Amino acid sequence: MFTVQELLSLWANDTKRREFVKNYKVWGLWFAQPELGLTFYKYDLPGGGRLIAMEYLREPYPGERYNGSAEPVLCEKFYLQRRKYFHPSAVSEHEIAERLKDLKATLNAEQKQRDRECRRCGGRCFQHKPDGAIICTGCMSLVA
Repeated sequence: MFTVQELLSLWANDTKRREFVKNYKVWGLWFAQPELGLTFYKYDLPGGGRLIAMEYLREPYPGERYNGSAEPVLCEKFYLQRRKYFHPSAVSEHEIAERLKDLKATLNAEQKQRDRECRRCGGRCFQHKPDGAIICTGCMSLVA
């Protein structure tokens, strides 16, 4: 949905990462279960994993009833799916922001790798060796 550049901008700092989580409706509606009053939104993370936001209605607490109103209260829970199957264990906004911080660092490193040019031939295709060396596939020179 978002490009890598947009994600790097959206996840630039902790405040922006938390805004990304709070604005979960832009991720796109995943599915709704009107009979239960549940609505789910999801965002598939680059490299695997998924953010899930669940909206649900609850009865107001006695202190929340202003002027005798008994309107239901809209609540939300967040989930971070890291593996193939969903485990319904809610996570905090902070935990998701930390995961996005780690993912941003990975995306940033990958972006820098893509932007790297060989000083010898100007090529942008590199091969990573098991010993950690990086070699330009255009001229086979060692890239620092």
